Amino acid sequence: MENRKFARFQIMVPVSVLTDDYGVFDAVAVNISKGGVFIQTFDPLPLGTQVIIEFGSEETLRASGVVRSHYYMTYRSNPSDGTCTGMGIVFHDFLESDSVINGKEIHFQTH
Repeated sequence: MENRKFARFQIMVPVSVLTDDYGVFDAVAVNISKGGVFIQTFDPLPLGTQVIIEFGSEETLRASGVVRSHYYMTYRSNPSDGTCTGMGIVFHDFLESDSVINGKEIHFQTH
């Protein structure tokens, strides 16, 4: 059993990842917790890269963080049938944007 500080929730949410050195790219967040998020991408950013993550919706949620880990997972007996690569990002802060009201609580829901 994993020893984690916060509960993790499985999601499939499109995100934009913004960096000073590597530009902007779109990816998919596949799990999230109060402390961070796993972003599925074929080309993870270098460890230690500072990022802004935009979770798109009617009201865009923005979070700052840092790339803390890389993952290559195989979830089928034949790796060519099922792999997932990506990066773990630790949240530093949630950022206010034009459509996010100061002090608004953020709640993650699962179905």
